[in-house]
Amino acid sequence: MNRKIQICSLVLGIGAFGAGCGDDSGMTTTTTTTTTTLPDMGGVDQGDGCPASGDVMVMGDITTDTTWACDSYLLVGKVFVTGNSTLTIEPGTTIYGDTDGSEVAALIVSSGSQLEAIGTAALPIVFTSGNAVGDRITGDWAGVALLGNATLNNGTDTAGVFTDNLEGVDPTDARGIYGGNNDASSCGHLEYVRIEFGGDEFSTDNELNGLTLAGCGSGTTLSYIQVHRGKDDGIEFFGGTAGMDHVVISGASDDSLDWDQGWRGNVQFLVVHQFEGIGDAGFEADNYGSMELATPRSNPTIFNATMIGTTTTRVAWSSVRAPAPPCATSSSPASAASPSTCAPPPTTSPPSGRPTSPSSAASSSATAPTTTRPPCRPTTTTTASSSRPPSRTLPGTTPWPPTR
Repeated sequence: MNRKIQICSLVLGIGAFGAGCGDDSGMTTTTTTTTTTLPDMGGVDQGDGCPASGDVMVMGDITTDTTWACDSYLLVGKVFVTGNSTLTIEPGTTIYGDTDGSEVAALIVSSGSQLEAIGTAALPIVFTSGNAVGDRITGDWAGVALLGNATLNNGTDTAGVFTDNLEGVDPTDARGIYGGNNDASSCGHLEYVRIEFGGDEFSTDNELNGLTLAGCGSGTTLSYIQVHRGKDDGIEFFGGTAGMDHVVISGASDDSLDWDQGWRGNVQFLVVHQFEGIGDAGFEADNYGSMELATPRSNPTIFNATMIGTTTTRVAWSSVRAPAPPCATSSSPASAASPSTCAPPPTTSPPSGRPTSPSSAASSSATAPTTTRPPCRPTTTTTASSSRPPSRTLPGTTPWPPTR
């Protein structure tokens, strides 16, 4: 794909992402990791359980409102957010997908529950591989899935309301069911979030996308998001009416943006960057397979989008892990990043309240510690507490409603 296709003009203020997409640079330092297991996932779970070093290990279901405010968490197997609860992740938190366990790691927010992951340009929230920097590759873990109860155009018909189940989750498992009749519902709020190196299979031919949005309604907020080097699609919508803005999808091994089952959301300020030889379509646009008359019909509106091809050869899936070309890091200016591997910088100044200086963009690229991460096993156990304040001082931010 030796060409650049520009659909229309691009005005993009995503300084938090361009400097961090190629964090698999090959630089590693061996350290010892200590993991703390919190058996009770309810309430503000950081409490006295934030380890001095290492990650908080998370496994099983989150069934009550929970806040993650430690520096880093390790997802072991499928972690479901259920029971109409909300998982809140604070700015600057890194969530690793375990690569050593018998079950593929994923975060799945079931219908009725929500994910509130609101970072900042300086402190983005990062979901990434549990492997060491320089040893990460597509499909190291599964990814993030948000399930809602907005309308679909196919599935299991119950009194005229369609529901379906997330691929790779047992069809009899209620935690994986999505769809309904509430198009104004919300799956949560993601802002300044990066998801990378996902797409592993739950079962044969059942991969998760970097970010999956299934039956999410228009109350869902998705802004300033990058999905990088997913083994399947970058982002896929299954029905619903959720929209998104200020999005970068880079290095997907299948399609960058995919939709079906009657998706009707809006997208503005989108960059799609396919790598030569490993991606399929920039967009895959379906209604429901060959059923073009199924209603509601897929009818998204996409504007201010740029699609980019490259002549750079990349390795998507191989027994030999290949480091990415260098990107800017926190110690180098964002302008020094390779334009073929990083999201382009903003072409105009972002609105008031967003950082604009190169140092702000560069500092936001600190995504994962440059350490060799040994297989994680719990070494200490603590009881969750709701009395401890967040583990970092959060800067003030000015909310800005993006153009819809």
